Amino acid sequence: MKKQLLFLLSLILQVAIFGQVNNGLKAYYPFSGDAIDLSGKNNGILIGKPVLTTDRFGMKDCAYLFPGDALNYIRVNYDSVFDVSPQGAFSIILWHQGGSAATADYEQLFQKGDPSNTNNFGYSLALYDINQVVFGNGLQGLWSRNVNFQFPDTNWYNIVAIYENKNWYLYKNTVLVDSDTSRKYDIQKANNNISIGKKFAGKIDDIRFYDRALNTSEIGQIYKLSSSCQVTSNTDFYTKSTINIYPNPSDSKFTLQLKESSENINISVYNLTGAELLKYNFNGDNIVIDLSSYQNGFYLVKIQYNGITEKRMIEKK
Repeated sequence: MKKQLLFLLSLILQVAIFGQVNNGLKAYYPFSGDAIDLSGKNNGILIGKPVLTTDRFGMKDCAYLFPGDALNYIRVNYDSVFDVSPQGAFSIILWHQGGSAATADYEQLFQKGDPSNTNNFGYSLALYDINQVVFGNGLQGLWSRNVNFQFPDTNWYNIVAIYENKNWYLYKNTVLVDSDTSRKYDIQKANNNISIGKKFAGKIDDIRFYDRALNTSEIGQIYKLSSSCQVTSNTDFYTKSTINIYPNPSDSKFTLQLKESSENINISVYNLTGAELLKYNFNGDNIVIDLSSYQNGFYLVKIQYNGITEKRMIEKK
C-alpha cells in the first residue's frame, strides 16, 4: 500500500510538472532511468556507455554521466521538430554538472549539426575553454565569458538558451548573462541528428526543447521544479520499446499500437491533476483511447505489460 501511495504521489508530481509549462514543448528528456522523450517521438539512443547516475536531488538513476569523449553520448535521430528557420524561435533548457579543465575544448551539451562542416550546422549549446557556455550557430553567436564555471565544480547549473528571429539569449540559474540582439546571426540549416553529452565530462539532466521563446516567468517556473524523476521497472526499455501512439496530437481518439500481440495489458490515463480518468485491460496488439468527453490539453498514459512500465504524453487539441 505504501509503495502504491508513493507511486501515485510521484505520478501526480510528474504530470503537474509537465503541465505547468507545456506550450510548445516538443521534446522532454527527464532521464528517469532511461533516455526516452516523454512525448514518445524522439527517444534518445545510447552511443557507447553513458551511465545513469544521481541527479541534483541525489536521486539514483535520474541523470546521465558522460566520460568526456566522442564515443559515449546520447543521439537523437533527425526529426523535423528540431528544425528552425532563421525567422523562427526555440528554447533549450537543461541542468548540468561538471566539465573538463581543458582549454580550447568543445563539450556538447545539446547540439544539432556537424562541427566539421560549417555549411551544415544548425545550433549548439556547449562548454568551451574551461567550461564557458557557448550558444550559437557554429560560426557566430554567444561566446559568453560571463558564465565561467570553475574547475572542479560539483554545483549543478540551469542553462537556458533561446533563439528568436536572429536574437540570441543565454540564462544561468534564471539570470540573463549574455545576449546578442544585433540580428546579424541566424540559424543555418542542418539535417543532422541531435548529440547530447558528446565530449562532455559530467552530468546532464532534465532537457526540454521548445519551438518558441520562453519568457522570464516560465524560466523561473521550470527552475523551481522539484524532481520529475520516476524510474521505470526496466531501466533499459528504451531499446526495447514496442509502443506507438497515433495520431498525437489528436482531437479525440488515439490508437495505442504494440508491435507484437500481448496479454493482460493495463493502461491508465491521467489528467494534469493526477486524477485517473480512464482504465483499460486488454489482450492483443492495439486499442483506441477515447478522450472525446475530456477537454483539450495534455494527458499522461501509463502502459504496463510483460513486466515493463512505459509512460507517454498525449495531447488533445
